[in-house]
Amino acid sequence: MIASVHPFISLLASPFEKGGGKKTAIYGWALAKIHRPILLKSMLLTIFIFSPVCLYSATIQLYDQAVLERTYKPYSENIRYNYKHVIEEKLSNDEYRKLTGITLDFPLRGENKQFFDFYSYPAEKNVVIPIEAVKFLDDVCQAAAWLEYKKETGQPLFDYISLLKYRPDDFPDGKPTGPLQALGLPLDPTLNSYVDDVSQKCLKSALLWIMAHEVGHVLYQHQGYHAGNTAEQIRSNESQADTFANLVFRRIGTFPGGMAHFFSVASILWTPYSALMDEKEWAHYLKTTTHPVAPKRLKKIAENMAQSPLEFVSSEPNQQQALVLIESLIVNLLTLSERLEGPGMQKFLALRAMSLDIDAMAQGVYPPVDINSMLNDDE
Repeated sequence: MIASVHPFISLLASPFEKGGGKKTAIYGWALAKIHRPILLKSMLLTIFIFSPVCLYSATIQLYDQAVLERTYKPYSENIRYNYKHVIEEKLSNDEYRKLTGITLDFPLRGENKQFFDFYSYPAEKNVVIPIEAVKFLDDVCQAAAWLEYKKETGQPLFDYISLLKYRPDDFPDGKPTGPLQALGLPLDPTLNSYVDDVSQKCLKSALLWIMAHEVGHVLYQHQGYHAGNTAEQIRSNESQADTFANLVFRRIGTFPGGMAHFFSVASILWTPYSALMDEKEWAHYLKTTTHPVAPKRLKKIAENMAQSPLEFVSSEPNQQQALVLIESLIVNLLTLSERLEGPGMQKFLALRAMSLDIDAMAQGVYPPVDINSMLNDDE
């Protein structure tokens, strides 16, 4: 079963337009072949990005210790299984040899205490996957799927992510909640079969790609951000790992549509607050950043996918339909890259976050989007 790329990235890639559009299920038939033990609802395979990145809200903890302890076993078991039976089975003999002995570690929280605090130690062939980050991404995909089911746009989820970044202390009791509670959604939306199916495919797709990216860093023995590398070398490392992730999906024969969710969320969280309103400072940031969602990186990912899109749909039963969807994903990534070139998108999200009623959102009341008035040059 295939359907359209999720509107979540489409909305962010086109932040100067109002409206929603058709909302359908996502991603790729081939991903249904990924093993998912029935342990907990929405136990999805996950592995992540190479080096820690400074976030504005870097020390926020969304989940209590007991929640993380309860989800540790099913998450970690699924991740280990899917590395072995999805990624590893797509490696060449030489790649398999170079990755022999790779280990996966699962602390409850990452050492940098960030939302996407995923990192690896290539010299030790070690990948670190914090359980809190897994839980957060799981909930993001469930929230996005529920909003789609209710015929909402993706804007409420963008609003929530923006609030985490710009107003984390304004949530009730001064502590942010997870996306389901913050948006007034059912705390277990996967009890709805449509939402369960969509969120599973979303997160599997996204995190398979990120898993392959992380493995690529180990495969190529990249040094970390703090190993004395230049910004140019770090960008080159990221690009090489991205290309490897795309290669793995070519071998699977489906396309990483869920990757859009990761980059959409990261494009909000992983930019500096201080650069929002100053064009000169923003230009300096783009020139010097080794940021994982740098515009040029997204552009390279999209251009790489565009070189041979047919390879991404070889396992799809309806290849023509799947080809349309991967082309849509490529366009959305390119558009998102263009939006990130200037501070306009972040400016809108920041201004909107400042105007939101957090208590109303928790009751499921989402304000309409009025982007153009917020971006008026004379405000």
